Amino acid sequence: MFPVTIFWEVLFFSAGIWLIERGKLSRFISIILNINLLTLILLPQVYILDDGTTASLALPPAIVTPVSFFFIMMVFLSIASFQHLRGRDVINRKNRVFALVPVPQRSG
Repeated sequence: MFPVTIFWEVLFFSAGIWLIERGKLSRFISIILNINLLTLILLPQVYILDDGTTASLALPPAIVTPVSFFFIMMVFLSIASFQHLRGRDVINRKNRVFALVPVPQRSG
């Protein structure tokens, strides 16, 4: 028995993690991979059986809910990483740096 869907989930997850801190195009591809992972988790899992036929099995909600939440967080981290590269925050505002300690101004 070979879990086809799990193979693609692991492949997309590892590629998404690998691409999350690279260039702009790679980060965008990471967002797409993580969204595709979420759809694969929600669909029934497909297995290739020993006799060449396939079987599908829907995961119970007790498993799908936390796993789906994890992949939603991965999509959020991918978007945040992409926006950080652009110099923006998650809701597309320009990043501003605030000092916790006042910086003394030069006079003159």
